[in-house]
Amino acid sequence: METEYEILDYIYKNATMGYESTMTLLKSLQDKENKIKEVVTDILNSYGEFTKESELLLCKINADGKKYNVMATMSADMNIKRKVSKDNSDAAIAKMLIKGLSMGQNNMSKAFDSINKKDVDKKVLDLLDNFKDFQINSIKKLEIYV
Repeated sequence: METEYEILDYIYKNATMGYESTMTLLKSLQDKENKIKEVVTDILNSYGEFTKESELLLCKINADGKKYNVMATMSADMNIKRKVSKDNSDAAIAKMLIKGLSMGQNNMSKAFDSINKKDVDKKVLDLLDNFKDFQINSIKKLEIYV
């Protein structure tokens, strides 16, 4: 149960942060002519789905997910706005997203690749695998813009 909570909380926290950051990015691109907007929107929608799914599974084990603290979220938002105001090219946007997705993927691998998966609910493991696949596939989609 503890491992399930750790996995679900990790996914919830990172999907929520990813959603909020990607929403900030899309708002910053709102009046711009970027071709990458469709991919960014797909990433946003996926983060939203992972947030919902992890939240549902957390409820099933009578737990709540934690979000990153407000300061971390505000700092990320300001950083995104600053970077977009400097360079809003598709390549710069793709690099920014790839960096975030790669950090999430690396941190998740360090945290969960060596866990004993025998005692973890299949739905939780499936969500973890799907989140990893989402990160890998999103990076691949973004690499064409770099």
